[in-house]
Amino acid sequence: KLLLGATTRSNNTDDLRFFQRLALQLETYSPLFKGRSERLLRLAFETNARAGNPVDTAQLEAAVHLHDIGMMFLPESIWLKLGTLTDDERLVMREHPSFAAGLAERMTGWQGAAAMIAQHHEMVDGRGYPLGLKEAQIVPGAKILSIIDAFESVTLKHSHRGEGRSLLR
Repeated sequence: KLLLGATTRSNNTDDLRFFQRLALQLETYSPLFKGRSERLLRLAFETNARAGNPVDTAQLEAAVHLHDIGMMFLPESIWLKLGTLTDDERLVMREHPSFAAGLAERMTGWQGAAAMIAQHHEMVDGRGYPLGLKEAQIVPGAKILSIIDAFESVTLKHSHRGEGRSLLR
């Protein structure tokens, strides 16, 4: 049993390193993404801790690293666009969670992360996507991911145009 547990931890560590490398690759596409993975990971761990650690930290870490990887399967002209997306472009962007969740689902032991990734754009009022889930239907890790992703977006997304918001605001 100890050997099996050690192997599982080793595999998880290797997988997490792989997920981190994918996230770092995504960061190379835009200067706005630089350092994003580490900022999000820190925020996710702190939020999880403040909530009493309802989410397994390895699953949460995997979800943080992978949640936007699906964008790399979309046309760069859409996911790197600085202006407002058209309705058609917005529909294409809504596909990115399923691509990233699909990657995690296919890897042994990452089903929890896959659920967080698939649901990170759901909203407690049911207006999110892809399934329009509400409140308790959304896994806690997806709620954490949604909060930190929105925080990152609001504080840094348009900082290149002088529109970023201060942390206090």
